[in-house]
Amino acid sequence: MLSVAKYLELENLDSVILDCFLPTGKRTTQLVYGRIVSNPFTKSKIPTFPGYNMTMQEVPAGNGNGAHIHKNTEIFLFLDGEWEIGYGFDATEKEVLKGGDLIVVPAFECRTYLNVSSKPAHILTILTGESWVQFDQKVIQEARSYGAICDDWGTLTHDLEGKLIQNLNEEHKKDFRRKEDFSVTSQEEMGKNTFRQTGQNGKVKLPFIPEGISMEMVTVSQGTSRRISLGSLYTSIVVVKGRGLLQGIQVLGTWDTALLENVEGVTEPEIRLEGLDHDSNTFLVVRSDGTEI
Repeated sequence: MLSVAKYLELENLDSVILDCFLPTGKRTTQLVYGRIVSNPFTKSKIPTFPGYNMTMQEVPAGNGNGAHIHKNTEIFLFLDGEWEIGYGFDATEKEVLKGGDLIVVPAFECRTYLNVSSKPAHILTILTGESWVQFDQKVIQEARSYGAICDDWGTLTHDLEGKLIQNLNEEHKKDFRRKEDFSVTSQEEMGKNTFRQTGQNGKVKLPFIPEGISMEMVTVSQGTSRRISLGSLYTSIVVVKGRGLLQGIQVLGTWDTALLENVEGVTEPEIRLEGLDHDSNTFLVVRSDGTEI
């Protein structure tokens, strides 16, 4: 079964996340799978939950998010522009990545991203499992100074107009972590969690994700194709650059997403993915079994 989310048809959402109260936290969010952390208002473009939440965001130059942790792995794929990623204690370790690059951030690791380009840039985020977030206390204090009403781990309890909202993280306090118990990853290990795009044709297996999700980056030239295995329950294909043609039928434009659900006795074991643009065509392939951890 095939579901498609066309990037140009995605709804721009008010994410209603704590760090959006910060002067440099403004951004536009579009939801493909799952939900936006701590947000009960938004519906995903593709209703099926493949075991992870996926957003696309447009971030103005000089803006980013506030320091926070998730209890599961998060993946950042940079669609264009130039970005500074923070990780480690207080997210003070920095890495600069560009469009086409990807980084895997471990569970309970403090992280930030910042658009250091001179114009708006776009990022794709994948949060495995449950949509859970805990913000750094400094971010909570600053957001409260700008009018945010939230609980002690940074989930908003009132909307932008001050009205009470459903707190979807209300029972998540069992996973609350003190700052001294946050995970801290070394530069060497984070280097292993980083993929830098070269544009070379072929398949590249991406860093390990412990929640049972696997990823690869596939690049093909115009008129050439690759066979994509559909052995997992869900296979998601995101066009990172260029355009693609699935099985000779479905055209995918830049930043479009296709979700293929494996139906026993119906789904073929593989699907053909062809490049359409004269420049290189690059696709992120994500395989999962749909489990929420």
